[in-house]
Amino acid sequence: MNQIVENPYLQYFLGFDRYDDRTPPFDASLMVSFRKRLNSDILIEINELIAQAALDEEQFKKTKDKNDHPKGTKGDGQSEDETKAHQGQLILDATCAPGDIHYPTDVRLLNEAREKLEEIIDTLHEPDLGICTKPRTYRKEARKNYLSLEKQRKKHRKAIRKVIRKQLGYVLRDLKIIDRYLENPQRPLLLSRRQRENIQTIKALYEQQQMMYQTKTHKVENRIVSISQPHLRPIVRGKAGADVEFGCKVLTSVVNGYSFVERMSFNNFNEGSFLIESVENYKERFGSYPEAVMQIRFSELATIWLGLRKTASGSVGQSWDDQPSLLRRLKRYKRSWIPVFETQSKVPMATPRENMGSPA
Repeated sequence: MNQIVENPYLQYFLGFDRYDDRTPPFDASLMVSFRKRLNSDILIEINELIAQAALDEEQFKKTKDKNDHPKGTKGDGQSEDETKAHQGQLILDATCAPGDIHYPTDVRLLNEAREKLEEIIDTLHEPDLGICTKPRTYRKEARKNYLSLEKQRKKHRKAIRKVIRKQLGYVLRDLKIIDRYLENPQRPLLLSRRQRENIQTIKALYEQQQMMYQTKTHKVENRIVSISQPHLRPIVRGKAGADVEFGCKVLTSVVNGYSFVERMSFNNFNEGSFLIESVENYKERFGSYPEAVMQIRFSELATIWLGLRKTASGSVGQSWDDQPSLLRRLKRYKRSWIPVFETQSKVPMATPRENMGSPA
């Protein structure tokens, strides 16, 4: 938006009759409305067209300067590459496009829900200003209770549960007040679409938090981690420094440096279960199966092995059996290992124990 306001060439391209550097041509939120019209299927199709066009252009440049009968051509006029049943390499990798949200905790989510409900109560009470008093929400006490935990450097489990219990009470009180206001058929007209959606989201959030508090667990199906973006889900990645990410999980296949989106979802999924589908998509795009199919799991296995070697050689008398946690991780990856036809080093893959030998 700022570029359009400051750039006369863009304004001329957009068809403006004169240059204006003061008023924006349209509201910035209008771009969000256009973006919401593009669902995941359309985005995948657009990416497919762009990547395929780039690959076709690259292939055209390679064959442009060749003679009519290049080296390696057979008598029927077909090249050796064309007669191969398997061509190219396919690399599969899954990543997460993190959403722009604050790291969610139960206390922060409940505090944010309480603040949004208080704003909705203020909106619903506007027609009654000067006529009757506003229902008591204890917002100052609730804020003080939240900050008493948030300012602590080390938060203990009992203190967290105590604050969650109080915040649940404040949220429930506000929801009951809003329900009484909404009994009047004229009051819902005072709320915006976003506020009405927030009410439904907060009700679902309250039910989840109440259930987790009563059962003393931290897992629930379709867990809400953001009120403004309730579709986001926690994606367990297991990376160093970020065990859990919050956003859309994307499975991509990389061919000659170009990425094709195989699957994208806000719910977590196992990328290994889409291996066959990804290979079939490769054949549909390029007319043949790949020579090699690789998944990015070597770094995780190497990390486990390096941990075993470091701990085994760090002190005298340690053995494989002295590291139960690392061994469990190694066995888990060995069970979920996906067959690889060929590694990047052109060396046939061996079993993890054959590759690693015994710790030195």
